[in-house]
Amino acid sequence: MADNLSEEWWQTAVSDEEEGASDDGERKEMKRKLNEPTSGIVVSENEEPEVKKKKRRNRKRITEAKLPDQGDSPTMLRDYLKLHFSKLSKLEFEDISLTESNFTACNIDKEHTTTSYFKQIAPKWHRLSTAHSHKMSPLIIVVCGNALRASKFNTEAKTFKGKDARSIKLFARHMKIDDQIKLLRENVIHFAVGTPERIRSLILQDALSLEHTRAFVIDWNWRDVKLKRLIDIREARASLMNLLKDCVIPACKKHHVKIGLF
Repeated sequence: MADNLSEEWWQTAVSDEEEGASDDGERKEMKRKLNEPTSGIVVSENEEPEVKKKKRRNRKRITEAKLPDQGDSPTMLRDYLKLHFSKLSKLEFEDISLTESNFTACNIDKEHTTTSYFKQIAPKWHRLSTAHSHKMSPLIIVVCGNALRASKFNTEAKTFKGKDARSIKLFARHMKIDDQIKLLRENVIHFAVGTPERIRSLILQDALSLEHTRAFVIDWNWRDVKLKRLIDIREARASLMNLLKDCVIPACKKHHVKIGLF
């Protein structure tokens, strides 16, 4: 194609030079913008933008310095029930409400040993255990936060129980539930210790009864390696609340069961 004759040659040359200079200027401007800090992150040609790490939520930890000197009273258990079942109507909650008369002695001062506590709530244990002849309904039932603690608690209560009293451990690791059902239905048991979920399952399957039970004791003050009590652990607390609502509180109102906080 022929050159435009209406333009002089030197004007065309100058125009080409200006276009080249404009392109160089645009490249420099783009490079300058890339090197400018954006949102607090400096990006260079050889670096990738840093990704901000998510902040970890600081969980409240229980320390020995914060532990209370005393244990909780029955009022605290009633407060936990009210909080856990807050969606119940006023009329529905009245069915699971507890009064002072539904409780036996509680280890509020945390001065009792296992033996001294049970001697206080069952001073005539030897006579009671000798006369007890009802299957599926232990005289004393203890609920603990986990299987390991339940097993240890049963050992600690050995002195109180004596040689003639028969005890049973009710949790998943010790024995299959079918074997526990058979053992409860065929034998007279005086002392039972277990976890909330297993005890509730056995009651709902009519293998465990509170009809002749004198005391239902919650291992309230014991703390695990993380210094948490049974009531501080969400899953264990939910299991305990359901056990109380479905099984224990109705037995307190219908029979002579008393609740104790150890």
